Amino acid sequence: MNRIRVSRRVSAFIIFLVLLIPGLLVLTGCQEVFTYSLFEGMQRDFSSLPREQKIRYAKDVLASGDSSAMAEIYDEIVAMAAEDPELYLLAADLAMGASGISDVIGDFMSDPDSFDYESDLASVDLVMLSNVADNVLAAETAGLSGISEEHYAAAAGAEILQFLEGGGDLGTVDWSNSTTAAASGPEIENAYNFLISAGQNPAEFSDIFGS
Repeated sequence: MNRIRVSRRVSAFIIFLVLLIPGLLVLTGCQEVFTYSLFEGMQRDFSSLPREQKIRYAKDVLASGDSSAMAEIYDEIVAMAAEDPELYLLAADLAMGASGISDVIGDFMSDPDSFDYESDLASVDLVMLSNVADNVLAAETAGLSGISEEHYAAAAGAEILQFLEGGGDLGTVDWSNSTTAAASGPEIENAYNFLISAGQNPAEFSDIFGS
C-alpha cells in the first residue's frame, strides 16, 4: 500500500514538473535577458533603495538563480505589490525560486532514476512555495490583466504539491468540475481553477489517478 502511495506521489510530481516547465523556461530566459550586475559592493540595505532600483534588483536576483537572495527580498516586493499589483507576479516568480523547487526539478530532469520523493522534496521550502499561488490569487483579486498561463500552471503545481505534502492522495480527488474538486480541500479547489485558467483540462487527472 505504501509503495502504491509513493508511486502516485511520484506520478503527481511528474505532473507537477510538466506544469512548472513553462514557467521555469521563462525564468531561464530571464537569465539570458537580464544582464545587470547584482550591485556588487552595494553598501545600502535593499529596503533603503528607491522603488525602481528595488524592482531592478529583484529582477536581477531572479535572473541570478540565487534562492537565498530571492528569499531575503521577497517580503519587500510583496509589500510593494499592495500599491502596484503587477509586482505580485514578480513576487510569485521570486517565491518559486526561493522555495528551492527549481533545483529539485533540475536534478530530476538531469537524472530521473536517482529521484527519491521523500528526500529530494525535503529541501523545498513549502511555505515559500505556497506563496506562488497566493500571489497569483492576489493578482487576480486586484483585477490584474495579463496573468500568463505559465503563472497559472506554476500556481496549480504549487497547490498540488502542497496537497500531497499535507498527506493528500490524488487518487481520491474527483476532477470532474470545480464543485467536486473543492470537496478535496482548498488546495485542490485552487489548483482546479488555476488549471482552467492555464488552458488545461483537470478532468484528465481523474483518468491518470483512477478516481
